[in-house]
Amino acid sequence: MAVEEKVVTHLSMHRRSGKLADPTGLGNRNLIDVHQHPKGRQRSERTHFRQLMRQLLSNGSRVAKRFPWEAGFAKHAAPAICNFSGESLFRLWRDTGDELALDLIRDIAGNITSYVSREGHRIGTMDPGMMCERVNLSDWEGQEGVGGNIFGSTIWVETALMLTVAELPGVYVRTDNGRLEIFDHVTGSWDTASKTLTLGNPTAFPAKVQVLVENAATAAAPLPLEILSRCRAVEVPAGGSVSVAV
Repeated sequence: MAVEEKVVTHLSMHRRSGKLADPTGLGNRNLIDVHQHPKGRQRSERTHFRQLMRQLLSNGSRVAKRFPWEAGFAKHAAPAICNFSGESLFRLWRDTGDELALDLIRDIAGNITSYVSREGHRIGTMDPGMMCERVNLSDWEGQEGVGGNIFGSTIWVETALMLTVAELPGVYVRTDNGRLEIFDHVTGSWDTASKTLTLGNPTAFPAKVQVLVENAATAAAPLPLEILSRCRAVEVPAGGSVSVAV
């Protein structure tokens, strides 16, 4: 069986059994129930699914054609994780080095603001500040529905945006190894010799970026519940740049 078919079968089986009532898997204990593997070994459903997804993402599969249709629930994408910032993905990467988790949270946090209706960037008929849960990329409602069907503001995605701002750093830097990761709409560079972080703001809006700076010792300890309590706010003017010693 092709890996795409395994993923679709895996999800479809749990959808029929009611185990995917929560599409994100967050808080759904059924997704981490241990089952008996055919070879006699026990492994969690979450681990099994992650392995399948890694294969699927690494082999250039036809996920864009098949996954939304055979395993999706609403047949459209969404701007974020429902009522959640996804900060656990950031913690997972920081604590385990899981690069897939980093890719996910970087894409989610960096992309979510694209779906905010504002002056100069009105989406559908929504007023400034509103967001819709639908990102309609397919023709499941007809060819004329591609990119459309924005029916209005949705509270859960607005909540996810607020939590993204409140719970996630905009920039993460390790002073000991020079690792620099950016989640906000800024550019950055790290100079190890001078211990200087330079941030650029290519947007037309002033930015207040939460910067989390760690070394090997601090990175070995768990983060507090409020990650931003460990962050430093750096203001970067629109179209400008700043350098800060850390």
